[in-house]
Amino acid sequence: MASDLRYRCYHLSNSHDRAAARREASEPLDRAGVSRMSARAQTAFKAAELKPWRRPVESLTLTLPFPLSVNQLYFNLPNHRGRARTKEYIRWSFLAGTEIMRQRVGRVPGQVWVDFYVEDKPGLRDGDNCCKCMFDALVAQGVIERDDKSIVRGFSFRWSKEIAGARVDIRKATPAASPLDSPS
Repeated sequence: MASDLRYRCYHLSNSHDRAAARREASEPLDRAGVSRMSARAQTAFKAAELKPWRRPVESLTLTLPFPLSVNQLYFNLPNHRGRARTKEYIRWSFLAGTEIMRQRVGRVPGQVWVDFYVEDKPGLRDGDNCCKCMFDALVAQGVIERDDKSIVRGFSFRWSKEIAGARVDIRKATPAASPLDSPS
């Protein structure tokens, strides 16, 4: 089993076989919640999949897995050494990244407006807590440049019973797009 995994990672890192990269990425994560691919294989995967199709677009729509609450993203390290990402967040980030790559969406350069539509599951949830991990995935995959106020000019959040997981609509911000940005 271990030699088979080493062979697949070696094969993946020495070729740009996109189908093999997708199969490798869709496999389950190990017990620590991280990818079974080696760092070299992950680099080859990104080089083969991420760069060639990131063309600038005016707007795009993509789907993501159901987002985690910000309360599930980090945990405190012992002895006041800071915070670290949880296993669930590492797993979700990997799944969201592979989902974005699978959809082969472009990137929206410059200022943007973002609309989030999240599946309305039973239970109490705070909507704005769900946006953090989705913004982080968009930035990590290069769909938007950053998630600060200089790039994200506004966003909206809606619960929806019509979708599974989450849908993200991103469009280039224009000066006439928001009455709040215009001077009085």
